[in-house]
Amino acid sequence: MQQIYKLQQKAVIALLLVSLLASLAAGTIHAAEAKQDKAAAPRFTKEMGDALKRAEDVLANSKPFSDAAAVGFVKNGRAFPKGYLEEKADLIMAKKGQFDNVTDLVDTAISYMAAGGDINDIAGIDLQTLLLNYPDLENKDAEQLAQAFLISWYYSPYSISRNSYYPDLIYSAILSSQLKDGSWPDGNAKEGNVWTTARALTALGRQGDPEVDKMPNAGLAWLKSAQASDGGFDSSTATTAQVIIALSTLGDDAAAFTPSGQQPLNFLLSRQLPGGGFSEDGSSKVSAVATEQAYLALTAYKLFAEGKEGLYTDLNNRRSRQIWIQIEGPEGTIAEGRVPAGEPLETVTAFLKQAKIPYVLDENEHGFAFKSIGGIANGKFGGKDHWNAALLDWGSWFKLADGVISASLHGRERILIYYGNKSTPLINEIRTEWTDKQGNKSSGNPTAGEKFDLTFYKEGSPVATSGINVTINGQKLVTDKNGKVSVTGLPAGVYDVVVTGYRKNAAPSIAKQTLFLHVSSLELASFADQGKVAKWARNHISNALYAGLIKGVSSKPPMMLAPKDQLTRAEFVTMLMRMLHVAVDRQAKSGYSDVPTGKWYSGNIAKAAELGIIDSSKQKFEPNRAITRLEAAEMIVKAYAIPTFGTTSKLPFNDVSKLPLASQQAIQAVYEYQIMKGTDGAFNPHKSILREEVATVLMRVNELLTGMYVRVL
Repeated sequence: MQQIYKLQQKAVIALLLVSLLASLAAGTIHAAEAKQDKAAAPRFTKEMGDALKRAEDVLANSKPFSDAAAVGFVKNGRAFPKGYLEEKADLIMAKKGQFDNVTDLVDTAISYMAAGGDINDIAGIDLQTLLLNYPDLENKDAEQLAQAFLISWYYSPYSISRNSYYPDLIYSAILSSQLKDGSWPDGNAKEGNVWTTARALTALGRQGDPEVDKMPNAGLAWLKSAQASDGGFDSSTATTAQVIIALSTLGDDAAAFTPSGQQPLNFLLSRQLPGGGFSEDGSSKVSAVATEQAYLALTAYKLFAEGKEGLYTDLNNRRSRQIWIQIEGPEGTIAEGRVPAGEPLETVTAFLKQAKIPYVLDENEHGFAFKSIGGIANGKFGGKDHWNAALLDWGSWFKLADGVISASLHGRERILIYYGNKSTPLINEIRTEWTDKQGNKSSGNPTAGEKFDLTFYKEGSPVATSGINVTINGQKLVTDKNGKVSVTGLPAGVYDVVVTGYRKNAAPSIAKQTLFLHVSSLELASFADQGKVAKWARNHISNALYAGLIKGVSSKPPMMLAPKDQLTRAEFVTMLMRMLHVAVDRQAKSGYSDVPTGKWYSGNIAKAAELGIIDSSKQKFEPNRAITRLEAAEMIVKAYAIPTFGTTSKLPFNDVSKLPLASQQAIQAVYEYQIMKGTDGAFNPHKSILREEVATVLMRVNELLTGMYVRVL
């Protein structure tokens, strides 16, 4: 019995040992699995980080700086060499955006974006638009198509160009060039190429389209078959780097890409030389291409491991533009002004804070809306009246749901915060109509002195509302039952038309708007001295006459235009304010001792000083002195916030180097946009500008800045 007990005891102990061993084994397996899971997570190691930093230092000291490395520098937060962005702009402007091949165009665009530039506007040059209109683009080889696709998405919201190609067409062309084995060929070759396949996969990864996952998967399968036993591809550092970039872009871990038993990252690191550069073929010779591509590969893997956006995403830097904000209360304008466009809610609230206007926000299901502004709360009149918001985009108003400030301001012209209700009309257009001497109905810009009818429109439909108050050039009018007013003859010019619908103890019947009416001067052929107008200025001066920006200097026949006469500073400011479509108050005080109130130019000068277009710190303005070319350039640049792009050293003028830097930059800005040009290697900054020159300059401003700024004519 005792023996049986001992045997049972041994059996129990044996079972306990087996159980313990099983538990230990299970623990070991679980630990191994945990270790394996941990290893499976992408990890950017210290060795990789050190290799990246050493390569980056090599590239930072390279002369000239590597364009290919630029995207890595911005993703790693490394400063660019001083003047690099401006030098790239010089190159783009010198070539006028025209590059010999797609590769050069794309490489330049990517490096320019990476350095902080906006490829949609380099002094009016839009590289993305040029790319999408590149001759025979869809028939380029797979690598060029892949490169093109990387930047095809960086479109401009300001562009009015009609493109020959669009990203989806380029995308389809990439897919159609894939071979049956999943690879992409080099040029017209019949077999797959590792470099080209990696570039194509990088482009597809940029798109991230789940519907075509089979395309990248087939490409990845082909790459696995092409991987060498040492983990590399084609015995090439640069080609292996391209594969790592592609894998990282697609969301695949390059460290786990080991069909041959070795992974490409180890192969890449083995090619780094003691000085930080990389060898292309395993020799002791540093290769610039291998170094920059290895640097980009390590950067791409770092971004992937850290869960960040890919190497070629979120690169473009759209330049900040100005937007006009208008706050309209139930009884009058609370505030208005021009500010840099940014995120909508932040832009409006920052403006209110700057103007010291209190406000309260309310959050609803759509986002944030204003509960009160300036002490005026929603429901002031006991009904459904409240604060509303709308955006003016290419001449059309877009009301925001429940007054929520939640739409992009890119490309917008104006934001309006107004007190009313959901049905409060927003006027966006005025139309004129008159009967000519032959009894025919005409429309467009009325000619000076003609009587005409004025009708107000919202989104293409007339606002047939009576009782709307209209003020034009001091005339106070009220719309009839058809929503029209009759206007007696006005002199040539640009007039602000103020429309209001204020009511006692009720929300306004219409949101206050200031629109602009152009009254044409006589045609160029009507002037006795029209033959004196330079040939190069005739079209521009004709357009300026039609727009009411310029008019004759005589009131009785013979009518004289005086194209070769000088223009005064007051006249130029007045023309500029007309161009800007800014409402002015003739009784406004400018602060200048030589600009009394009530003069024909007083309100324009006061408004220009308020907007910072002219220097308000000076005691005198000298309104009757002839304006110089430099002064005209400075005012235009300030009025439109026109930036500079390249280096001042590239200016082709021999008479500007001794001017203050700010003056040089103003000349640079108008020259880069070809708004103003010099003659015989000189800009002639202190020479008076003539009337025909001013008409030409202002028309160039309107033509060249259309789509990037608000078109005013």
